[in-house]
Amino acid sequence: MHVWSGLMLSRKTGKSQQTATALAQVAALALWLAPARQASAEKTDPDLIPPDVTMPLTMPPHTVPPPYGPAPGQQATATSQPAPGQPAAATTQPTSAPTSADAAQKDPLAVMETSKGTITIRLFRKFAPNTVEHFIDLVNKGFYNGLTFHRREPGFVIQGGCPNGNGSGLYTDPATGKPKFVNLETHASLRHNAPGVVALARFGRNPNSGSCQFYITLAACPQLDNKYSVFGGVISGMEVVRTIMIGDKILSIKIQEQ
Repeated sequence: MHVWSGLMLSRKTGKSQQTATALAQVAALALWLAPARQASAEKTDPDLIPPDVTMPLTMPPHTVPPPYGPAPGQQATATSQPAPGQPAAATTQPTSAPTSADAAQKDPLAVMETSKGTITIRLFRKFAPNTVEHFIDLVNKGFYNGLTFHRREPGFVIQGGCPNGNGSGLYTDPATGKPKFVNLETHASLRHNAPGVVALARFGRNPNSGSCQFYITLAACPQLDNKYSVFGGVISGMEVVRTIMIGDKILSIKIQEQ
């Protein structure tokens, strides 16, 4: 009786061990496949990422749209004769090289050094002047140095710039001791139309509560259009953006005028 019971127990134990082994193998396979599925879901064809992620593709990078005179080296088109009693229209002289005025029209770049690599962002100063000025002010004060990315939503956004490291923090103006906010700033040319769009996060449903936290899209997010202040676009380093995880650091940000 005891021997038979022992054999039965042995057989049951053997089957249990086989079942446990099989389940462990299935679990290990699932864990191995998970990163591959996630990477596949987030992978974006480089050809789908325009060099300027939020402007019409007919515009050269780092320039503003017309009317700002002809491009360097091009002659203005001839004008018709003015009507009697009307002053002659002003003509634009051709230029052979970019002038200081041309340089002033170009958007600045924010070069962000992270623990995963470098991300270069074009700041759309002509279309989001208040937001860009606010961001540059924080950068020049060194506010972002050492902060982390506290949020990652695969296929959606990464988010950082929170002084508390958890999404609850604001920028407090040392001159007043009070939080500083920026009103919602939108423009018809600024859209969440591709990976790499950079915009200010906000608190709750108040559209005028942008402070210091920003996000970078991992895909087109048209549902966010006109609800958040887009102020930049990644022109270099999207491969770095895709590797950013929660806890990765912003080592420094520097502004470069073009």
